Amino acid sequence: MLNKINILRIESIQSSFNGFYSFPVAVFIKNPSHVIFILSMLCWPSKLKGKKTEDFMDYKNLTAPCGLDCFNCPMYLANTDSLLRKKISERLGISYETSVCAGCRNEKGKIAFQGMKNTCKTYSCAQDKKIDFCYECTDFPCDNLHPFLDQASAKPHNTKVFNLCLIKKMGLENWAEKKAAEVKNHYFKGKLNLNGDWEEFFESFMQKVFKR
Repeated sequence: MLNKINILRIESIQSSFNGFYSFPVAVFIKNPSHVIFILSMLCWPSKLKGKKTEDFMDYKNLTAPCGLDCFNCPMYLANTDSLLRKKISERLGISYETSVCAGCRNEKGKIAFQGMKNTCKTYSCAQDKKIDFCYECTDFPCDNLHPFLDQASAKPHNTKVFNLCLIKKMGLENWAEKKAAEVKNHYFKGKLNLNGDWEEFFESFMQKVFKR
């Protein structure tokens, strides 16, 4: 029964029927008494056959106000990839059911798999100021976007300001399609290259500082 469903979840449906193609349908249970359906390009004509789902991606809805690209996040991709979802569940030690995320905006700034009990401060701030992205604010950049060394090797949070600057410079869709994945890939897999003696000096300096 529907009234027994009391958890936030998303179901993605990708199928074809009667010459039409359906794209992801997000289903959110806000409480046991009602359901909100967010339709993303549902039932388009068969003439769109061969088009990639990315061609219809709602980048604005799937990019957090802080600049994080939810559409490239493994937790979001796990909605349509059961193997990835299983790996996430095993690696993070959380249930299979909670090993997904609908994206910051769809989750209303409260990410379940992270165990968040309160809404993200940055999300709430953007909502209060009625802006889509933090770079639109006169206080940008503020302490809500402060970089942290803590968990920096596992989470892309220190890419927020850079992404926001790129979105402002390139435009949202251009950034999303041509730069967002590259930024994340370089952040986690790239090598710092400051050239020449300065790089060696900095590395030596940091080693001395942290050995004290």
